[in-house]
Amino acid sequence: MARRAEVEGEFLEKRRALAVPAVRPTAALQTIIADAVYAGQLAWDEGRRADRHTTVRMVSGVHSGPIDSRPDYPEVSRLAPLPASVVAQRAAFNRTRLEYVQHAIASGDLQAMIPLASQAARSLGLTVDWDSAEGAATLEACLRAHARACEVSIKRDSGVVVDTPALPEPPSDTSALKATPLHLRDALVNWEAKRRPKPDALKRTERALLLLKEAGHDKPLGKLTRPDGARLRDWLRDPARGFKQKTGQNYWLALQSLLNVATEYGQLERNPWAGLEFDVTDSKGRAEFTAEQLTALFGSTLYTAGAYRPIYKVQPWDAYYVMLLGLWTGSRIGELGQLEVADVLTENRVALVSIHEDAEGSTIKNPEAGIRKVPIAPEVLRLGLMDFVRDRQAAGDIKLFPSLHRGGKTSPGDVMGEWVRGYRKDLGLPPGPLEGFHKFRHTIRTALAAHHVGEATADALTGHAATGSTGRKVYTHVRPVTVLEALRLPLFPFLDLPRVYPTRSAS
Repeated sequence: MARRAEVEGEFLEKRRALAVPAVRPTAALQTIIADAVYAGQLAWDEGRRADRHTTVRMVSGVHSGPIDSRPDYPEVSRLAPLPASVVAQRAAFNRTRLEYVQHAIASGDLQAMIPLASQAARSLGLTVDWDSAEGAATLEACLRAHARACEVSIKRDSGVVVDTPALPEPPSDTSALKATPLHLRDALVNWEAKRRPKPDALKRTERALLLLKEAGHDKPLGKLTRPDGARLRDWLRDPARGFKQKTGQNYWLALQSLLNVATEYGQLERNPWAGLEFDVTDSKGRAEFTAEQLTALFGSTLYTAGAYRPIYKVQPWDAYYVMLLGLWTGSRIGELGQLEVADVLTENRVALVSIHEDAEGSTIKNPEAGIRKVPIAPEVLRLGLMDFVRDRQAAGDIKLFPSLHRGGKTSPGDVMGEWVRGYRKDLGLPPGPLEGFHKFRHTIRTALAAHHVGEATADALTGHAATGSTGRKVYTHVRPVTVLEALRLPLFPFLDLPRVYPTRSAS
């Protein structure tokens, strides 16, 4: 992985160093690029005619896929005439080329010309901003040049001699090049090379650039002003955007990071938005479940009779134990959803659940923590978890909660999340992402704190990463037996659940 990151970094650095600024061609340069297309197409046609064997293979299978995949035709003598059928097919091929180009001209399909026009521009050492008005005019000129080249190819098919012109020389007068002003997106390559972002960060930054354009502030870097930044910040904070201010703040910080990199690499003299703060005023923190809410969650027929209506095709017993483990461990929904039967074990006579990041479907946020062995609360054991595990073993299941595993892109945690949303709706509990499964983490920590259990023990149970005085994450080692003693406390005395899972015989 380290070598891969090193190679990717070297690639980004080389790409940045070799990047040619996009230009908006003047009228003179448009003509030069169009002439390069014309000469290049005639040179291609002349080369095909000189290579008679390739000509036979090409026109004999015009509609039969790539040349390399077609039958191997016999060699054609350089002195003997081509078969009449081949001459006719070559002429038909060139007429089809002309019809294609004429259709693009008639319909205004400038995109069809970009590959050939880009090739011609590169032969002149140029990269063109095709989205600019000048770029579009260049594509129109190139389409006309391509049509003229096709017409010459058709004349050659009838025996008319037309020489292939030489490729035009690159312009010596650099005043013919009008460089496109740098925009914030142009800082992306340097930002990638410096930050080496993860996919989520790159996706967020790309989205931020789109929002910058949508807000009307995608100006050349040199024309960005401090008032532009203030207006964009307020625009991102506006509820009309459809996302929370915290999300808007993340986009704002992504743009600030690009501005800082642009300044560092000399694309911008200074960051005009430096010091502009993005305050979040609509943030609502997660609280713990109240006693009334917990009584509702664990008072349905799922916990009194072991049965409940189907929600998102999740089996009742899978939901039953995921919810119990969520309450008594504070584990994340993704951590529990990915558990395997082998993750439930006993060490030194303590029943444990082993949560590890390399299990399929895991989305653990603290990979530095590695494997976290969480003691199983006596109350969860009393309610039949070990019998449930043994039944999964007897059934030959690998996954502890099989109905949560659907394959494809839907993770076990997402499946369980859908079940929880439907369950909360049934019970009339408050909706919203801050009212979901994650509240179990705050609930168990609050209950432990009420019994004066230290934060290190709570962290060991829930998997929270403690933070040292320097901001460094630290993971204090706490023995499982210490955590188990905390779980023996009457943390939720108002819950008196009957055992409803069938008792398994000792045999």
